[in-house]
Amino acid sequence: MGQQLLKSDKQKWLIPWAIAIAMFMETLDGTIIGVAIPRIAESFHINPVDLKLALTSYLLSLAVFIPISGWLADKYSEKKIFIAALIVFTGSSILCGISPNLPFLIIARLLQGFGGALMVPVGRLMLMRIFTKEEMIRAIAIMVVPALIGPALGPTIGGLILQITTWHWIFLVNVPFGIFGIVVAYILLPKTQPLADIKPFNWLGFLLFSAGLTLLTAAMAAVGDNFALLKYAAIFAGISAVFLYLYWWVSSKQKYPLLDLTLFKQNTFMVSMAVNFFARIGTGAVPFLIPLLLQLVWDRSALFSGVMFMFLALGMMSSRMMVNQKILVRVNFKKFLLGSTVFMSLLSMNLCWFSKPLPDVLLAGLLFVIGMLTTQLYMCFGILYRFELHPSQYSQAASIASTIQQFSAGTGIAVAAIILHLISKITGWPLFSSDVFFWTFIVLNCFGLVSVLFVSKLDPALRFEESN
Repeated sequence: MGQQLLKSDKQKWLIPWAIAIAMFMETLDGTIIGVAIPRIAESFHINPVDLKLALTSYLLSLAVFIPISGWLADKYSEKKIFIAALIVFTGSSILCGISPNLPFLIIARLLQGFGGALMVPVGRLMLMRIFTKEEMIRAIAIMVVPALIGPALGPTIGGLILQITTWHWIFLVNVPFGIFGIVVAYILLPKTQPLADIKPFNWLGFLLFSAGLTLLTAAMAAVGDNFALLKYAAIFAGISAVFLYLYWWVSSKQKYPLLDLTLFKQNTFMVSMAVNFFARIGTGAVPFLIPLLLQLVWDRSALFSGVMFMFLALGMMSSRMMVNQKILVRVNFKKFLLGSTVFMSLLSMNLCWFSKPLPDVLLAGLLFVIGMLTTQLYMCFGILYRFELHPSQYSQAASIASTIQQFSAGTGIAVAAIILHLISKITGWPLFSSDVFFWTFIVLNCFGLVSVLFVSKLDPALRFEESN
């Protein structure tokens, strides 16, 4: 019996590694595409900035479908949904790789986002139900290792692929990982049963909420490069506001809302989400802007672009592994967020100088420090938003936080494209020039400075020790 228990325990600790494969795929895919933007645009014979739709469609799909992931896992079992998500993500990666044009790629990315929206949340839910609270730290530590490695390897692998072959393999590289993940998940993950008593899913709320976000994204996309469709953008934005208002009104009267917006009545939660949103607008645009700047403005190779991104990922890794809790213990959340948001915004404003490229060493150093600060902020958000909440509200809070995270990153890309075109149109400078990118970084990172207004509302007594 003792030997059997030991074998079972060994099998149990293989489960986080099975889920980690999905996290690796998602983080690899999220970072590998950036360096390929100029090459894909050339293949489709379109303006590279128009490829923002391929990035924002993926992030929009994540934001829309994350709230449905927990309900599907409860109704059909975590293992079935997790494997189904892997199949969808892998199949849609093939569709992305064979895309003949931008509309086809956008649809494939939407489908890929749906798979990604189910993979990681359902994997985390499975860990919560298998491991005890004492074991969770170790289990999560195993699971997030690939999440740290993926961003570091993604851009470099992407650059190497583009040096050797076509951009299509940027997406097709997911396929062997996906097949391996499906097989491992089928063998290692325990059989789980659907819950006997689950809350009814709020389909009305889901339709209103997803329609609102989709139309808001369409409004930002409709601005375009010549601003000829501004009236349509205004119409989309107005209809989006109606849908989102209706969602707020309906959810306030429902017993089981899709996303419980009453959580925003808690000051700490509201501040955390607001700062999270505005800070991620700037950081979310970096994977979109930097490849365009390096390859189309400074005439550097895709491989060089990938290597530069590796410094951003290394900064994120070093911050997460070494100093995050030490800093948060020494200072309160208010001081930390004020210092970090201001410092990161000011540094990000200097990712491009007037008329001439940055020295390679300076650019690498800037990206490394920005990566460190970015992770510090995200770790802080992950701790802070729970402070005034009851444990029974954690699931809803996590869904809201994940939705805001994905949508704000997509918003950052869309806003960056609008700012690029607007500055070029106002000044008459060429779109792909250092001057345009310089002012784009300046304006874009002013959103991060706006978050200071919300941080000022935090209680100075809030410190990291209180969360333990």
